[in-house]
Amino acid sequence: MTQELPHTKQSLITDLQACGIRAGHALIIHSSLRQIGYVIGGAQTVVEALLEVIGTSGTLVVPTQSWRNLDPVRGVHTWDGQPVP
Repeated sequence: MTQELPHTKQSLITDLQACGIRAGHALIIHSSLRQIGYVIGGAQTVVEALLEVIGTSGTLVVPTQSWRNLDPVRGVHTWDGQPVP
């Protein structure tokens, strides 16, 4: 991938809309900023662009897969199999 210009909030909005993302959509985003390329304003700009495209009627979910949720002995997520309320 060759990036001639840095990404801006508006260029990200244009790209997201070109992918078919619209107001009211629910998105689950797991991404690498390095793979996006240089973004003026960094992660904050990416989040602002996503939120602007989906609007107040949309939902943005960003899982963190925190290492603190891992069992230090087994190295896997601890979950007893019971439904989460």
